[in-house]
Amino acid sequence: MGGHVKQALDRYVALNRWQVEAIKKGLVSDRAGRLIPHEEVVAWVLNWGTDGELPKPAWKNPAESTRRRKT
Repeated sequence: MGGHVKQALDRYVALNRWQVEAIKKGLVSDRAGRLIPHEEVVAWVLNWGTDGELPKPAWKNPAESTRRRKT
């Protein structure tokens, strides 16, 4: 059974590493001003597969964004 525990822990660590790296990349994009407002992403995803499918949202400059960000 020890092998199963090690395998489970290895998978957990690998998944955690992937998540941490994805979060770091997201923070770098945020600091660089590469933002897509959440509302636009939700509208885009909910529209998939419809006849009038929306185009993929584009990056927004923080100054153009309608939401206020805390620094």
